[in-house]
Amino acid sequence: MKNFDAHKWFKNQYLKESDDPKIGAELEAGMFGTGVAENENGDSKSQQLTNAINSAMIQIDDSMSYKDFADSVANILIDEYGTHNFTPFMEVLHARLGMNESLNENEDLSSLEDFLKYFKSYDPYYEYIDDGGQYRRASDNNNRILAMFKTLSPEDKKVAFKATQDHFESDRGKNAFKL
Repeated sequence: MKNFDAHKWFKNQYLKESDDPKIGAELEAGMFGTGVAENENGDSKSQQLTNAINSAMIQIDDSMSYKDFADSVANILIDEYGTHNFTPFMEVLHARLGMNESLNENEDLSSLEDFLKYFKSYDPYYEYIDDGGQYRRASDNNNRILAMFKTLSPEDKKVAFKATQDHFESDRGKNAFKL
Protein backbone atom coordinates (compact mmCIF):
# COMPACT_ATOMS: atom_id res chain seq x y z
CA MET A 1 0.00 0.00 0.00
CA LYS A 2 1.26 3.43 -0.93
CA ASN A 3 2.08 5.76 2.01
CA PHE A 4 -0.67 8.25 2.76
CA ASP A 5 0.57 11.83 2.79
CA ALA A 6 -1.64 13.49 5.42
CA HIS A 7 0.05 16.85 4.92
CA LYS A 8 -0.75 16.88 1.20
CA TRP A 9 -4.30 15.67 1.85
CA PHE A 10 -4.95 18.38 4.45
CA LYS A 11 -3.48 21.01 2.17
CA ASN A 12 -5.59 19.94 -0.79
CA GLN A 13 -8.78 19.79 1.25
CA TYR A 14 -8.20 23.25 2.68
CA LEU A 15 -7.44 24.84 -0.68
CA LYS A 16 -10.56 23.39 -2.27
CA GLU A 17 -12.73 25.55 0.01
CA SER A 18 -11.11 28.93 -0.64
CA ASP A 19 -12.66 31.47 -3.04
CA ASP A 20 -10.74 34.66 -2.27
CA PRO A 21 -9.61 36.34 -5.52
CA LYS A 22 -7.05 38.42 -3.60
CA ILE A 23 -5.04 35.31 -2.73
CA GLY A 24 -4.88 34.29 -6.36
CA ALA A 25 -3.85 37.80 -7.43
CA GLU A 26 -1.11 37.89 -4.81
CA LEU A 27 0.11 34.49 -5.90
CA GLU A 28 0.03 35.52 -9.56
CA ALA A 29 1.98 38.65 -8.70
CA GLY A 30 4.60 36.51 -7.01
CA MET A 31 4.04 37.89 -3.52
CA PHE A 32 4.23 34.39 -2.11
CA GLY A 33 6.74 33.17 -4.67
CA THR A 34 4.54 30.47 -6.20
CA GLY A 35 3.50 32.02 -9.49
CA VAL A 36 0.07 30.38 -9.34
CA ALA A 37 -2.50 32.20 -11.46
CA GLU A 38 -5.74 33.36 -9.92
CA ASN A 39 -8.60 30.91 -10.43
CA GLU A 40 -6.58 29.05 -13.03
CA ASN A 41 -8.66 25.93 -12.39
CA GLY A 42 -11.61 27.64 -10.76
CA ASP A 43 -9.98 27.13 -7.36
CA SER A 44 -11.76 28.49 -4.33
CA LYS A 45 -10.19 30.82 -1.74
CA SER A 46 -9.55 27.84 0.46
CA GLN A 47 -7.80 25.92 -2.32
CA GLN A 48 -5.68 28.93 -3.23
CA LEU A 49 -4.72 29.45 0.42
CA THR A 50 -3.87 25.77 0.74
CA ASN A 51 -1.58 26.04 -2.28
CA ALA A 52 0.08 29.14 -0.83
CA ILE A 53 0.54 27.58 2.60
CA ASN A 54 1.91 24.38 1.11
CA SER A 55 4.37 26.29 -1.08
CA ALA A 56 5.54 28.33 1.89
CA MET A 57 5.92 25.22 4.02
CA ILE A 58 7.94 23.48 1.32
CA GLN A 59 10.22 26.51 1.04
CA ILE A 60 10.80 26.50 4.80
CA ASP A 61 11.04 22.75 5.35
CA ASP A 62 9.69 20.17 2.91
CA SER A 63 9.19 17.71 5.75
CA MET A 64 7.76 20.11 8.34
CA SER A 65 6.39 18.38 11.41
CA TYR A 66 2.71 18.54 12.23
CA LYS A 67 3.67 20.08 15.57
CA ASP A 68 5.34 23.07 13.88
CA PHE A 69 2.39 23.41 11.52
CA ALA A 70 -0.14 23.26 14.38
CA ASP A 71 1.90 25.75 16.42
CA SER A 72 1.94 28.17 13.48
CA VAL A 73 -1.82 27.85 12.98
CA ALA A 74 -2.32 28.49 16.70
CA ASN A 75 -0.16 31.61 16.51
CA ILE A 76 -2.21 32.93 13.59
CA LEU A 77 -5.45 32.24 15.43
CA ILE A 78 -4.24 34.02 18.57
CA ASP A 79 -2.58 36.97 16.82
CA GLU A 80 -4.96 37.57 13.92
CA TYR A 81 -8.35 36.08 14.76
CA GLY A 82 -8.73 36.19 18.55
CA THR A 83 -10.07 33.72 21.06
CA HIS A 84 -13.69 34.35 20.06
CA ASN A 85 -12.96 32.51 16.80
CA PHE A 86 -11.39 29.40 18.37
CA THR A 87 -14.64 27.45 18.66
CA PRO A 88 -15.95 28.20 15.15
CA PHE A 89 -12.51 27.37 13.73
CA MET A 90 -12.42 24.05 15.59
CA GLU A 91 -15.96 23.23 14.43
CA VAL A 92 -14.94 23.65 10.79
CA LEU A 93 -11.67 21.78 11.32
CA HIS A 94 -13.34 18.87 13.10
CA ALA A 95 -16.08 18.66 10.48
CA ARG A 96 -13.56 18.60 7.62
CA LEU A 97 -11.46 15.95 9.35
CA GLY A 98 -14.49 13.86 10.24
CA MET A 99 -13.88 14.11 13.97
CA ASN A 100 -16.84 13.67 16.30
CA GLU A 101 -15.37 14.87 19.57
CA SER A 102 -17.21 17.43 21.61
CA LEU A 103 -16.40 21.06 21.14
CA ASN A 104 -18.08 21.90 24.42
CA GLU A 105 -15.19 20.74 26.55
CA ASN A 106 -15.10 24.13 28.28
CA GLU A 107 -18.44 23.33 29.90
CA ASP A 108 -16.68 20.67 31.94
CA LEU A 109 -13.79 22.93 32.98
CA SER A 110 -13.76 24.80 36.24
CA SER A 111 -13.13 28.53 36.02
CA LEU A 112 -9.56 27.92 37.22
CA GLU A 113 -8.93 25.27 34.56
CA ASP A 114 -10.43 27.58 31.96
CA PHE A 115 -8.13 30.42 33.05
CA LEU A 116 -5.06 28.17 33.10
CA LYS A 117 -5.91 27.01 29.59
CA TYR A 118 -5.98 30.53 28.10
CA PHE A 119 -3.84 32.85 30.21
CA LYS A 120 -0.67 32.18 28.20
CA SER A 121 -2.18 34.05 25.26
CA TYR A 122 -2.06 37.27 27.35
CA ASP A 123 0.16 39.76 25.51
CA PRO A 124 1.91 42.12 27.96
CA TYR A 125 3.26 44.20 25.08
CA TYR A 126 -0.02 44.69 23.17
CA GLU A 127 0.26 48.47 23.62
CA TYR A 128 3.17 48.49 21.17
CA ILE A 129 1.25 46.83 18.32
CA ASP A 130 1.03 49.19 15.35
CA ASP A 131 -1.74 47.41 13.43
CA GLY A 132 -5.13 48.69 14.65
CA GLY A 133 -7.02 45.44 14.16
CA GLN A 134 -4.34 43.32 15.76
CA TYR A 135 -4.09 45.81 18.64
CA ARG A 136 -7.86 45.60 19.28
CA ARG A 137 -7.84 41.81 19.16
CA ALA A 138 -4.90 41.62 21.58
CA SER A 139 -6.51 44.19 23.88
CA ASP A 140 -9.85 42.32 23.84
CA ASN A 141 -8.10 39.02 24.49
CA ASN A 142 -6.15 40.53 27.42
CA ASN A 143 -9.33 42.01 28.87
CA ARG A 144 -11.11 38.63 28.68
CA ILE A 145 -8.21 36.93 30.42
CA LEU A 146 -8.06 39.57 33.16
CA ALA A 147 -11.83 39.29 33.63
CA MET A 148 -11.48 35.52 33.99
CA PHE A 149 -8.80 36.07 36.64
CA LYS A 150 -10.93 38.55 38.58
CA THR A 151 -13.86 36.13 38.79
CA LEU A 152 -11.79 33.34 40.36
CA SER A 153 -12.32 32.41 43.99
CA PRO A 154 -9.57 33.57 46.42
CA GLU A 155 -8.10 30.05 46.57
CA ASP A 156 -8.13 29.66 42.79
CA LYS A 157 -6.64 33.14 42.37
CA LYS A 158 -3.59 32.05 44.38
CA VAL A 159 -3.05 29.06 42.10
CA ALA A 160 -3.62 31.19 38.98
CA PHE A 161 -1.35 33.95 40.28
CA LYS A 162 1.48 31.48 40.84
CA ALA A 163 0.99 30.10 37.32
CA THR A 164 1.20 33.60 35.81
CA GLN A 165 4.29 34.48 37.83
CA ASP A 166 5.99 31.27 36.72
CA HIS A 167 5.02 31.75 33.08
CA PHE A 168 5.75 35.40 32.38
CA GLU A 169 9.37 36.50 32.32
CA SER A 170 8.72 40.23 32.09
CA ASP A 171 7.42 42.43 34.87
CA ARG A 172 4.69 43.65 32.50
CA GLY A 173 3.24 40.17 32.32
CA LYS A 174 3.72 39.43 36.00
CA ASN A 175 2.26 42.76 37.17
CA ALA A 176 -0.92 42.40 35.08
CA PHE A 177 -2.23 39.80 37.51
CA LYS A 178 -2.60 40.91 41.11
CA LEU A 179 -4.00 39.17 44.17
